[in-house]
Amino acid sequence: MTQLKLAINVPAMNLSAYLRLARPLDWLKNGFVPLGLLFAEAWHHAPLVIDVALVTVAFCLAASAVYAFNDVSDADADRKHPRKRQRPVASGAISVRQALVFSISLAFLALAIAAWVRAEALGLVGAYLVLNLFYSRLLRRIPFVDVLTIAAGFMLRVLAGTVGVGIPPSGWLLATALALTLFLGFAKRRAEFVAANGEPARASLAAYNQRLLNGLTVATALAAGALYVGFTFDARSIQWHAAPNLWMTAPPALAVLARYTWLAFRNGKGENPARELIGDAWIAIFALLWLAITMAVIGGFT
Repeated sequence: MTQLKLAINVPAMNLSAYLRLARPLDWLKNGFVPLGLLFAEAWHHAPLVIDVALVTVAFCLAASAVYAFNDVSDADADRKHPRKRQRPVASGAISVRQALVFSISLAFLALAIAAWVRAEALGLVGAYLVLNLFYSRLLRRIPFVDVLTIAAGFMLRVLAGTVGVGIPPSGWLLATALALTLFLGFAKRRAEFVAANGEPARASLAAYNQRLLNGLTVATALAAGALYVGFTFDARSIQWHAAPNLWMTAPPALAVLARYTWLAFRNGKGENPARELIGDAWIAIFALLWLAITMAVIGGFT
C-alpha cells in the first residue's frame, strides 16, 4: 500500500515542480504580444487572431524555457537565498539534467509553433531565446545593458504581435512600449536594490545607487505616460482609428502607471510585473478598464 502511494505521489510532485519551473504566472508578461492586434482593430479577423494566439503561446513556452535555463545557471546562488532556495532546481526537486531537457524541449516547441505562423515570427522568437541566453551568461552583469536587454525582450514581444504576424507596427506603439519597458526594467532593478538594503551582491546591481534608480524609474514612467497621451491626441492617430474620443483611453493607462510607480516607491514593489498585476487589485481594475475603454473607443462604440 505504501509503495502504491509513493507511485501516485511522485509523478504529482514532479508535475508541481515542473509547473513551478515553468512559472506560468509570468506568462502575463506576454500580454505585450496582442497589443498590435488591439490597435490594428483586427480582433474580428479570425485567421489573424489565431496567428497572434499561436505567437503568444510560442512566447509563453520560450519564456518558460528561459526560466528553466536560468534556474540551472543560478542554482548555486539560489540555494543561499531565503526565498529562491525553494525553486525546483535549487531545492533538488528537479535535477539539472531534467531541467535542461525541459528547457530545450520547450524552446524547440516554441520555435516550431512560431515557424508554423510565419518566418518573421520564428526569427523574433529565436531572437528572444538567443538574447536571453546572452543575458543569463553575460549581459545581466553589465550595468544599464542589463535593463536595455530586459526592455529588448519586451519589445520583441510587441514586434512578434505586429511584424511577426504581418501587422505594420505603429510608431506611437513602439515608442510608448519602449519607454514602458525601460520603466519596468528600472523599477525591477530598483526593487532588487532596495531588497538588498543598498548592499547588492551582484556587480551590475552594485554599480547603481538608489538616487539614480529613483530618477530613471520616474523619468521613464513620465516618458511612457507622455508618449501615450501624445498618441491619443495625435490627429493622425485619431483619423486612422476614426476615434475622436481616443483621449478617453489615457486616464486608466495613466492610473496603471501611477499606481505601479506608487507601489514601487512605497512598498519596494516592481521586481516582477506579472505579480504586481495579479497581486494589486487597483492595477488589475485599471488595466481591465483601459482594455474595455480602448476596445469601445477604437471599435466605434463611443
